[in-house]
Amino acid sequence: MMRSFGLKPVSISSVTLAHMAQAQQVFHKLYAGAARDAAFIHTTFDQMSTKCAWTRREIAVYDRVASHANTKPLLLLPNSVYLQSPAPGAAPTCSCSNVQAGEPYQLQLVHGIQSAEHEGVQAGPLRAACSAVAAAAQLVHPSRTCVALLAKPIDRLAVRTRIDLRGVGETLKREHNVHTVLYVSMADLARTKLDSSGDLILDEHRISVIYSRYDFSHPWGRWVDPLPLDGGSAPTEELLAEWPAIERMELSNAIISSSLGCRLAHRRKAQHAYVRGGGLDRLLSFSEAKVLRTALPQQWSLDPAQGDGSEEREAQALILANPGAFVAKNVLRPRTGSGVTQDRLASGGQIVTEPDDLMNLARSDARAWYLLFRKVALLPHEAEIVHNGTVQHLSATEAASEVAAFGCYLDDGAGNVIMDQVAGFGARTRPTQSTHPLAAALGYGALNAVRT
Repeated sequence: MMRSFGLKPVSISSVTLAHMAQAQQVFHKLYAGAARDAAFIHTTFDQMSTKCAWTRREIAVYDRVASHANTKPLLLLPNSVYLQSPAPGAAPTCSCSNVQAGEPYQLQLVHGIQSAEHEGVQAGPLRAACSAVAAAAQLVHPSRTCVALLAKPIDRLAVRTRIDLRGVGETLKREHNVHTVLYVSMADLARTKLDSSGDLILDEHRISVIYSRYDFSHPWGRWVDPLPLDGGSAPTEELLAEWPAIERMELSNAIISSSLGCRLAHRRKAQHAYVRGGGLDRLLSFSEAKVLRTALPQQWSLDPAQGDGSEEREAQALILANPGAFVAKNVLRPRTGSGVTQDRLASGGQIVTEPDDLMNLARSDARAWYLLFRKVALLPHEAEIVHNGTVQHLSATEAASEVAAFGCYLDDGAGNVIMDQVAGFGARTRPTQSTHPLAAALGYGALNAVRT
């Protein structure tokens, strides 16, 4: 086990668990609909496209592949991350929505330990996610399935991610009878070819499904036009080389666990459009939209060019009145690094939390690619964290957790839903105070299971 992890599961009420489960399936419908709704995608991203060459390229590729990609099977393996407030009766707030479930294998190891010692521990997403991947592969090549697990090149891949991918791959082979599992990078997929049937060919393999653990987010975390020579997370030349491979993947028969349309549907800009731009009402029924309005946070664009500018003026007034009550998040959510521990404020999306920093941001041009959110006070709890082989005890006021609901969704591209379920739950636990000795070491937090 390469990750720090909890010995005691995070306790949540059965009411909260049911709320998260209900919302997760509504999220599936929302993302599936948004991914295939070209008008929504353009309404959401066109203004940004005029200012950012990278976004402009994304939307251009989406337009070229949409007619094919939107009619082939769609696989979603998302997760929704919630913050629990200590306020009595308060519903959990969905602070983040990820297009791809992270670390399902290592979370399964934590579940195995905790379920042997505690009652009511909820399953993680590993087996349900692998079942969905295997079912998708059967749709493409029923007699000889091939799943390609996509991540960074091995020399840039965090060891914990490498271990997790191997665990997923072995589960696919041993428990779900996937014939061939490949471990690939974008450089490998750049060598693929399309044959006359539309199959995606890599060497002698016909790829059925691409299970993506690759970060396709914005490389720079700011509007760029023209593209800089320095690619930030990788050389710009290497970043640009992704696009022909992406286009080929989208135009092939291969099902992608996070297609370009699905990635756009998960972006913070899209989340803002759901809440502030009428996206929920466009894509969901009244009752479904009501479920997500309870879950999604109130937010404001800090871009003075957003709409008539009134949203940004309201945000500025809120910051001026009480800067300590808010956080700002980069709408582009730049690509993460591959260190042993990622910095959840920097690589986790450039989150501005300190009042002075927020005031400075509000006065800068950089505010244009940020969104403002109210801070959520976290519910503290006791925890026992295994870190570097030793058990660290955190008192009832020293630990807090983000709880994630994981989902699986698969349709056949012709309107028939094959799988739509909550895949499991998990958590990340960390100290409540950033000055705690474990805070920097744990980064996003120690993996944990959830119980009711």
